[in-house]
Amino acid sequence: MQRSEGMEGHLGPLRRGVAWRIASRVSTWTLRGLAVIGFGSIVAFAPMSVTDLSWTENGSDNGKKKKVIVLPFDRMKLVEQRKARFGLPFFTTDTQTLEVEVKELVDLIHAAAQDPEVVALYGIFGGSTGRFEAGLAQIEEIRNAIRVFNESHRVHHEPCLENATSITGTSLSARSKNSIFPKKKSYAYAQVFDDPSSGNKEYYLASGFSFLQMQARGHLKLFGFSESKPFLKGALDMYDINVKIFRSGRFKDTPKILSNYGFDRDHLSNAWKHMKSLEDIFLSAISKSRNVDEARIREVMNFGGISAEHAERTGLIDFNPPIDPLSDFLFAAKNEDNYKKADYKWGDCIKIGFDATEAVTMVSYKKALIRRKRRAALKKKMEWMKHSMYEAIASVFPLGVALRLVDMTSPHFNLEKEHFLTAYPNKSGNEKIAVLHVNGLINESRGKPIINAIRKIKGDNNVKCVVLRIDSPGGSSITSEKILMELQNLQAPIICSMGNVAASGGYYIASNCYRIFAMPTTITGSIGAFGVRIDLSDFAYRYGVNVEHVVTAPLASSQSIFQPLTDKIDESVTREIDSCYDWFKTIVSVGRRLSREEVESVAEGRIWTGMRAKDVGLIDEFGGLQKAISYAQRTFCLCDEPEVEVWPTPTSALHQLQLLGMHNVFNRIFLGAKTGSLDLRSGVYLVIDENLAAQLLIGDILNEVDDSLMKTPEIMDEDYAGHNRSM
Repeated sequence: MQRSEGMEGHLGPLRRGVAWRIASRVSTWTLRGLAVIGFGSIVAFAPMSVTDLSWTENGSDNGKKKKVIVLPFDRMKLVEQRKARFGLPFFTTDTQTLEVEVKELVDLIHAAAQDPEVVALYGIFGGSTGRFEAGLAQIEEIRNAIRVFNESHRVHHEPCLENATSITGTSLSARSKNSIFPKKKSYAYAQVFDDPSSGNKEYYLASGFSFLQMQARGHLKLFGFSESKPFLKGALDMYDINVKIFRSGRFKDTPKILSNYGFDRDHLSNAWKHMKSLEDIFLSAISKSRNVDEARIREVMNFGGISAEHAERTGLIDFNPPIDPLSDFLFAAKNEDNYKKADYKWGDCIKIGFDATEAVTMVSYKKALIRRKRRAALKKKMEWMKHSMYEAIASVFPLGVALRLVDMTSPHFNLEKEHFLTAYPNKSGNEKIAVLHVNGLINESRGKPIINAIRKIKGDNNVKCVVLRIDSPGGSSITSEKILMELQNLQAPIICSMGNVAASGGYYIASNCYRIFAMPTTITGSIGAFGVRIDLSDFAYRYGVNVEHVVTAPLASSQSIFQPLTDKIDESVTREIDSCYDWFKTIVSVGRRLSREEVESVAEGRIWTGMRAKDVGLIDEFGGLQKAISYAQRTFCLCDEPEVEVWPTPTSALHQLQLLGMHNVFNRIFLGAKTGSLDLRSGVYLVIDENLAAQLLIGDILNEVDDSLMKTPEIMDEDYAGHNRSM
């Protein structure tokens, strides 16, 4: 233990005295681990060295390693929350699609930015065979994380801010000059950039890297943004299927695919403004990261696909190597002779400051981070055990005096004073931030686990704040209302973080949050309500089916799909939809502190990008999930490291098998084995029996429908019979 220089001239004979010997022995004992019982009775237990807890990949901390983390975006699917966790993180082979949570990847990149052994990131992008799946808002969050990595010589207080400040108070200019925090670089390589998705999402993400490479015979396609809608009115007319749309808000466009033959003026205007806003954000971001004028990029968009050579001349890429140069980069960075050999082969391409000598996969680095986290938790526990021991020692008069002589003063003792002030409120690890996910269509089946999670959060007094993460286009108005009421019943404040889309019912449950964060490309708004009523009476009559109704009241048969629309039914449903819409506007007016006139000006089903939504008061700040959590921690937590819990908890593997119907197969196999009536042939057929095949097929179809509907800002309820309300 270091002795205080200020005490050096005043200790005198005490150095060899009893007090000094006791203090020295105390400082030595604590490194071995001690337990204090009562008033100074000390009992030693098994020795443990705290110095062994520093983390590196191989257990050493020599500071000489230079690693690059390889990010395989060519086979990556970004999701808000994995449906199930099967043991190890990112459990997959090199040929399978890698399902990664957005927060997981952002946290990994932020950790790499602070890791002195990691000097670079290397993103790999595919082409027409690539499997990269992500929404624009998710891509923005990853781009922000990469920007933080590129500027890791700075300390970012809030990872999503353009101009971050130092946590420690050190000026950023001084921090950037400090050799301990060298500037890191990021590299990207792609065979081609011809992502068929609107706006070319792959290039949008890759443009955030420091250096961008594309294979010499590759090509770049920036075709702008588009929205395609299939209108079904003509097909429904062919089969005499009548569809009546009830909607409040002339821009509530989703049900128009059933009632219109094409875009009407309002629908077209709404869609065009949305596409134009996305394109402006897209062009501005690429222009800034690539240092290319927006007008030049627009010329490329209007021209069509361009070659790698043309893209390099334009400034949209940096190099066009014939193969992925990563292995040669690693070879060249090891010594001067290797560099000269690589320089002869690659020329200017090798002169980009690539310092890494070892490539690390994202999976292995994630595992290393988990080990580091465990070690850090153990080290923290040991520090607090020592602190508790010092507290007990200080209560004994002669030992307390000895501690003060070696500058071990109460109340922080062995801890840094600033760290003690921020960490002591959570000494026992009780403070929590709950991250509550609302993903996909809002319906009864998906609403139940969300409501159950909210009730469990309410029962935990350690939860200081709830971060509501929404990635939903809306759905059932009834389920949306249930979720909103449960949220309002929470004692903890609620911060909202919007993902790719938080519109209609998604915005309904977000509107009362303390603060709303969204990315500029987030789709939100769509304040309105609609209902769909399908009438198959003419369709049935066409094929000789006559349906008659016996009723005791005028509306008794109104829910039947074979009941023609009457004025009474029309009036009833219209009144219901208008009431739902009026209540929606009231919720937004109260939650966002807007007048009814202001709400009316942004409502009627209009959809907004996050960029436009901030201007009209529908959101508060730009930022992703990590920024929302950071804000919650600073605003509502006393400690600097609260525990972050994720809700609803991912389902187990067994539950996933039950959802797929596999448990029926297993039960039949086990039952057959138990009764002795099972043979190999029946076992084989059991695995592929028609019931299971049908369930799996329906599941695939529903997943495809879900993915397509997620692109729209509002969705009808799953039950199309009658006139269900939706948001």
